[in-house]
Amino acid sequence: MSKSMKFTAFFIEQYSGVKGMSGKDVYHLFKETGAFTYIFECAEALHTLGLPCLIEDVDAYIEKHANLCPKQIE
Repeated sequence: MSKSMKFTAFFIEQYSGVKGMSGKDVYHLFKETGAFTYIFECAEALHTLGLPCLIEDVDAYIEKHANLCPKQIE
């Protein structure tokens, strides 16, 4: 497993815990908004952020891209 994949898996666990969401719900949210691609492709830079900043960054990405997705996020 690549470092980017390990980081993405780690972040899903952290994000789900902070947001009180199931891993499955986080998976769907990240998939529908393109956040998976963002996290995976930017893992090297993102892993240098502290968890609060990382969550804030990904939340901003999701908010920006949610409107571009064909399916509404609940």
